[in-house]
Amino acid sequence: MGSKERARSSNNKSEKDEGGRAARDPPPPVAAAPSPPPPPPPEERGSSPSSDDRAARRAAKKLLEKRLASSIPTHDDDGMPYGKAQIRRMKRRLSPIPTEEEEREIREREKREREEEEELYHATNDSAVRLDDDDVDDDGGEEVVAKWNPNEKDDVMRDVGVADASSSDDNDDVDENDHEGGGERGSDAKADERARCDPPPAKRSKRNKPVPPDYVCMACRNKSPFSPSSSLDVDAVPASPHWIYDCPLKKTQRGCNKVAKKLRGLHDPPSRKVFVGGLPFDCDEGEVKRYFDDGLSSSSSSYGDGVVHVKLLKFEDSKRCKGQAFLTFDTDEGAAAAISTMNGSIWRVAEDAGTTTDGKKKKKKKKDGETGEGVGPKRELRLKVTRALNRFVTGMTKTKSGGGGRKSNESKE
Repeated sequence: MGSKERARSSNNKSEKDEGGRAARDPPPPVAAAPSPPPPPPPEERGSSPSSDDRAARRAAKKLLEKRLASSIPTHDDDGMPYGKAQIRRMKRRLSPIPTEEEEREIREREKREREEEEELYHATNDSAVRLDDDDVDDDGGEEVVAKWNPNEKDDVMRDVGVADASSSDDNDDVDENDHEGGGERGSDAKADERARCDPPPAKRSKRNKPVPPDYVCMACRNKSPFSPSSSLDVDAVPASPHWIYDCPLKKTQRGCNKVAKKLRGLHDPPSRKVFVGGLPFDCDEGEVKRYFDDGLSSSSSSYGDGVVHVKLLKFEDSKRCKGQAFLTFDTDEGAAAAISTMNGSIWRVAEDAGTTTDGKKKKKKKKDGETGEGVGPKRELRLKVTRALNRFVTGMTKTKSGGGGRKSNESKE
């Protein structure tokens, strides 16, 4: 028997012995399955390992930020506090003040962003104009205006990109010619294209707007001037609706507008206006008017209606009279008579019989001798009545000493 056969027979015997021993021995007991863990309490059911990890990461991040904030200085060497932007830069391990290179990069980035925005704006306008030109009704020939929708921005940009890619080969020669010619034609073409795409908004004239049906022209009351009746009454024929600017009854009178305040006094005032000086501080317009009317009525000749307007020069704070006034008479003869007869006259209060200008009873004042205080009579006020002059004649002239100035004439309008 060879060695191989002996090894095979020994292996068979060992297998038989192990099989018989396994048949005689009882099987080992099976281990019981582990019981499931008890359910977590209600307050811990919502938490999971992932949520716990996130909470731990947030807490660690807050702690790191707190440590970083405590390590960052809040004031510079001079004691000036840092701004929020500077603190953010220091958190990123940068210097609080940007360097020249960083500032240059920031400017370049902002410039590049502006150029991109302009290109996008012009591209969208070109696409909108192209849509307006293409959308034409074949039946009536009426143009259909395409309304721009912000939601269609991506589609329009995609179309613009395809169109640019398809026409890039055709435009290469044109670009080369433009560069050879100094770029003048290219810049002019771009300017013309921008002017065509961005026309200035046309302001609609007010007269071109439709007239509302309930609009009433205050000049003609919507009555036609060609009605049978001579006046605008109820029998007049209604006119077509129109603005008051286009009213057929409107009459234009040149030179009737009031002179601007800054231009007043440049020309000679009318000869019916006079300047009065030496008036008391407590007088009013009614007293001045009555005084001059009484003075002119005492003369034999008639001068129209006398004084028609009185303008007192008053202080800004107390609103009392400055002692000067401008009087306008009805006629030139009345103004000339006031200058000749009232100049140098003594002022006296001309009152109505027991009443003032507003019609109320006025108490009788005691004379200076009846007060008993030993006050003497008041000083007599002599009026100065002259012709009103323009502002050039009444301008201020400096004295030789240089201090202040004096008026060349008091009759300043």
